[in-house]
Amino acid sequence: MHKECEICHSLIETKTIPQVIQYTFIEGNDMIYILNIKQSCILKIDANYNKFQYVEVDGHILNQQKYSAKQGSTIVTFNKDYMNTLQVGTHQVKVYFSDGLAMTQIYVKEKAVNTGDNNLFELWLGIMFIASLGLMILKKQSVE
Repeated sequence: MHKECEICHSLIETKTIPQVIQYTFIEGNDMIYILNIKQSCILKIDANYNKFQYVEVDGHILNQQKYSAKQGSTIVTFNKDYMNTLQVGTHQVKVYFSDGLAMTQIYVKEKAVNTGDNNLFELWLGIMFIASLGLMILKKQSVE
């Protein structure tokens, strides 16, 4: 970045813009979270924890009561209570550091409902069809 004189267009000042580092996820990239199930939502980022600043979800900076962050590269764990407030769908997550950021998505889904219909109706129907076909063949052979 630089400033020029508006009259003679000579260079007045030059500044180097620091490059923002794009950190990557060691664990938790594009995570799927199932609502109301006892599971953790843990993100591990290949960044120095001492540079950690804050977490943003869907453009909103999270209150630190909604997650914890600790060293080990950088490990961010979202509270289950917070995760269960998210709507079903895709959520953009950004973890900010003093010299860069890491970005990912969390896909929130509902728990599949078990209807209790485990009687394998199609399998039994197929077995009955084959048995009926076998009986018809046997009956036809005995008539001849």
